[in-house]
Amino acid sequence: MFSKNSKEQINSSIIGESVLIEGTFDCLEDVVVHGKLNGIIKTSADVYIKQSSVVNADIKAKNLFLDGVVNGNVDCLEYVGVSASAKINGDVSTKVINIEKGAIFNGKCIIREDKKLEDVGKNNVVEGDVIDNMTNIGVKIKGKKQVKDLKN
Repeated sequence: MFSKNSKEQINSSIIGESVLIEGTFDCLEDVVVHGKLNGIIKTSADVYIKQSSVVNADIKAKNLFLDGVVNGNVDCLEYVGVSASAKINGDVSTKVINIEKGAIFNGKCIIREDKKLEDVGKNNVVEGDVIDNMTNIGVKIKGKKQVKDLKN
């Protein structure tokens, strides 16, 4: 559902189905994962984790489009899209998140204020009530709900 096939072919780092990468994968262009990656993914662009993929890594990116499995924390500047076939075991920090019915999310969701890319990963966040909204549409969520009042 979250695929952008034409964009994937141009200026993308593609990790094929038979590829296993261990360590830090750091680049400036989009990252498309069809295989396995253990470590860290860092890019100032988008990350696409395909349905057959298993990523045991923390991810820092502009946007994440997830159809596969991520075991690690996700920190995205703008958007995280989680399809019905996807599974996240870890915390997610972003401005906007879309989780389809049937997805599995085990972790904490932090909805962040507007930030610049260089601020991604810093602890200036608002933790919101998005978890309540997600449980109303049938998404399975395990983890704690926290709301910080930044006015105090």
